[in-house]
Amino acid sequence: MHPKLLKAFQLADEDRQKLMNAVKGLNQQQMDFKISPDEWSIGEILQHLILGEAATGKLVHRLIKEGAKSALATDKESTLKPVDQMDYSYSSGKAPEFMLPQPAMPMEEIIQQLETNHQRIKETLERYSGDDPDELRSPMPSGSEEVRNLSQWVRFTGLHETHHFKKVKAIIESDGFPS
Repeated sequence: MHPKLLKAFQLADEDRQKLMNAVKGLNQQQMDFKISPDEWSIGEILQHLILGEAATGKLVHRLIKEGAKSALATDKESTLKPVDQMDYSYSSGKAPEFMLPQPAMPMEEIIQQLETNHQRIKETLERYSGDDPDELRSPMPSGSEEVRNLSQWVRFTGLHETHHFKKVKAIIESDGFPS
């Protein structure tokens, strides 16, 4: 794997491990517990992460496969910090429609899908054979002015998980969380 992509993936992998350690051993009742009716459960948060990582994985695959010819690609410079300085402080706005979870997905299925998506991104990154993955850039699909290079897209997956990891911990530590 290209060293820049390896660094970004290793950071994302560390973020993934923290999240997985937090949910390891939870039962279905705990996965489905909600602090309030309008908040997501841990299971729904994980489903949201599955959907987000799948979308990012498709974008990463397309950038690698089509390179600068991609309809997504742009010649604009990245608008974000270098991978090792990125943080994920975004507003807690609404998730895009395609990233909204379905209630009560079985825990085993959620964990399996998280692992599958993570492995697919790794395999895609291993196929990159260019000189500089940061030359491959794409704006946010939502149409925002924000532009990320390939390494930043990879890092984004971990930072997104870290954001939601904090929410998972808050649920686990909340009053009424099933034992």
